[in-house]
Amino acid sequence: MPLCSSCGRNTFIHSVVVDLPGIQNKLRTESGPASVQSEEVASVLKNIEQDLEDYRAEISRLEQGKERLENYAAQLRSLNSPFRKVPDEILRHIFDECCDMNTFRALRSKPAMVISSVCSRWRRNALSMPAIWSRISLSWDMSKGDRHCEEDHLKIFFPMFNFLDRSQQHPMTVVLDMEN
Repeated sequence: MPLCSSCGRNTFIHSVVVDLPGIQNKLRTESGPASVQSEEVASVLKNIEQDLEDYRAEISRLEQGKERLENYAAQLRSLNSPFRKVPDEILRHIFDECCDMNTFRALRSKPAMVISSVCSRWRRNALSMPAIWSRISLSWDMSKGDRHCEEDHLKIFFPMFNFLDRSQQHPMTVVLDMEN
C-alpha cells in the first residue's frame, strides 16, 4: 500500500468506483449472454476483492490502534487512583488485617498470595511482611484415603513451600483441619 506523504500512514486507492445505478440499470434492461462482458466483470470482481482486503487490513490496523489507546487510557486513569496515595505503612496494616489465615484449598482463600499478585508495589509490601505468610491452614479430607494423587499434593505443597520461604523467621501459626 502507498504511504501518505504528510503523515506516513498506509493509504490505499480504491480501484473500483461503485456505480449502483449503472449496475441496476444493466440488470433491469440487459439480458442474455451477449449482453454480459465476462472478462470485464471478472476484472471488476478481482478489483473488488482487493479493495475488500485493503479495507479489512485498514480496519484491523484501526482496531489495534483503538485497543492500544484504550489500554493506555486505562493505565493513565489508574495513576489517578486515590488508593495510590495510601502510604505503605497503612497499606501493610490493611494487608495484615486481610491476611488472618491462608487456607490451602483454593486461591481465594490465600489472601497473601492474592494481594501480592495485584501490582509491584503491593508485591513489594506483601513480601516485606513475613507475618502474613506465616498463618497457614491445611485442610485435608481423610475420607478420600489413598485417592489423593501426586498432582493433588503438588497443588497444595508447592504454594505452601512459597509461604514457608516467605515467612522467613517469623513464628508460624499452622491449623490442621482433618475431615473424615
